Amino acid sequence: MCTRSKPTLLNPGGFGLPNFTIMPAKGSRKCTHCDEFYDEYTFTFDGEVICYACEESAMQYMSHCIHIPAFNVPEIHVFSNDFGLRDKECWELVYDNESGKNLKYPKPIKLEKWVHTDAWRGYTDWEYHDGYMVIGNGWITGWADKYHMRKADLNDLMEQLLERAKNVQDVPVDIWVITGVTSNVFSTAMDFIIREKDEDKLRKYLNAIFETSPEDINDMLG
Repeated sequence: MCTRSKPTLLNPGGFGLPNFTIMPAKGSRKCTHCDEFYDEYTFTFDGEVICYACEESAMQYMSHCIHIPAFNVPEIHVFSNDFGLRDKECWELVYDNESGKNLKYPKPIKLEKWVHTDAWRGYTDWEYHDGYMVIGNGWITGWADKYHMRKADLNDLMEQLLERAKNVQDVPVDIWVITGVTSNVFSTAMDFIIREKDEDKLRKYLNAIFETSPEDINDMLG
């Protein structure tokens, strides 16, 4: 249980003078999210101080990455600017053998950001490194209605793709399915990512196994 630090007051309400803070309690640190001082705190991926209350709140809004490695079983991770890329089950940071470092984002992602559509609404978006391409970009929902049946079709396709990757392991290219929060609680932002050099392989696979195409996926996400 984190404890908010009680500051030392220069004048504790005496002589009709107002209270004001001279310094925080010894050993406390200022949370970079809420600007309050705490005796107990932790650190973000980049080493900034964050209190446990802000950490718990931020953890609820982490983005997800389903990585389907070529001819292998899917991996599920969560990530954010604050906490880096972590295993969803054990919360361990994901280590990259090539760079010798813990990863902040899934490999295709260069930056995660929040895009404001107005003063109250917005959505999570991502920028990608060179060499990767966005096959589909848009949103998904678990509440598809008659006006959005393409979303139900997309959900079915993703379930079939994941099941095939788990059981048959014949997906010929690496796929990253990235999802993040939006201000609409019924909608989730989604990007479908591959390497640019793998576009033809993916196109042939989707057509042969699911009778669909990258363009169909983009339409379903739109």
